[in-house]
Amino acid sequence: MPRPKSGDYRVTTIRLLEDQLEALNEIAEKEDRSVNWIIRQAIGEYLENHKKGKK
Repeated sequence: MPRPKSGDYRVTTIRLLEDQLEALNEIAEKEDRSVNWIIRQAIGEYLENHKKGKK
């Protein structure tokens, strides 16, 4: 999938449990990515799986 231009993004707010955010921070640090990038990837995978009928 081509990388969207910065103007294509929309901002939203989510609430996470403290341990969820800590886990995301650990993953982001290990992968040298931002938490934002990790969350977008996870949402993208979820949406792809949902399209294929997986839940």
